[in-house]
Amino acid sequence: MIVNYDEIGYSFIAKVLDENSRRLSRTRGGASDTTVSIEKRPLLLHGEELRLRSAENERVAQQFVFRSRWLPTPRNGKDVLSVLWQIEAITNGGLLPTSSRLRTWRATRGSAENPILLVDPEQLPAAIDRFSDVIQNRWGELQSDPVPLASWAECNRSHPGMILSGS
Repeated sequence: MIVNYDEIGYSFIAKVLDENSRRLSRTRGGASDTTVSIEKRPLLLHGEELRLRSAENERVAQQFVFRSRWLPTPRNGKDVLSVLWQIEAITNGGLLPTSSRLRTWRATRGSAENPILLVDPEQLPAAIDRFSDVIQNRWGELQSDPVPLASWAECNRSHPGMILSGS
């Protein structure tokens, strides 16, 4: 199904994104989860303050993305990365205990019985560059059918959500 975002407008999209985040995000529930590593520091806020701030940050980030959808195609991966860093700064604004954008600990996803090792901290800058290059190369898909690219990005080991210090 192809969605005409201009026709349905931002408010519908915002409702869907907000509902998804409220149901799936521990941060949106007010919890700063550090169980992934003893090296991960807790967020600056917790409880109701964290819930409210993260919701506001997400709302502003979603508006930024929606307004940015008609920007010219990025010329290269560095241009994509510039946009991604802007989204990261908005999303994590006032939440992170450090100015470091990248995680410094080893991380896995999946079950304890079958963990999948994510990108090592030392390899994160190169992984982000590769991720951004792929996004730039596939940018045209966003106008026709963004689902395959979004799915690839979400499941990719070097997805920004898997590498950022607040993740």
